Amino acid sequence: MFAVATFVVRTVLARITGRFRIERVLRAAALCGAALFVPFALVEHVPVLFALSFGIGLALGCSQPLTLNLAYNHSPAGRSGEVAGLRLTINNITHIGVPVASGALAPAIGVAPVFWVCSVLLVASGWLSGTKA
Repeated sequence: MFAVATFVVRTVLARITGRFRIERVLRAAALCGAALFVPFALVEHVPVLFALSFGIGLALGCSQPLTLNLAYNHSPAGRSGEVAGLRLTINNITHIGVPVASGALAPAIGVAPVFWVCSVLLVASGWLSGTKA
């Protein structure tokens, strides 16, 4: 459901960002994703989990293309490749680090707090996406 939603949102992302600023869409996506992560670990019904996963996919499916766009647009002239590489490096580090940290913490604190930490990180990301560098 997450992957399907990621595909769906990317088909309309150009229209959404054409109507609203990229930063505004990224902020809204992060905050919506944060809100959907909160109940995720507490739900046991598969259809509700599908719906939450689809919603999270819609929200987080915006992040990769939009952050890449922002990185390119804000990179110094002639250095967009370096900026894109740094962004990809950070992205890959988080793809490794977050699951490892979550797996280490879950036995000690339970699964729900792991989702709530993700929610807090998304709120922080949403807030930071609205600040000017």
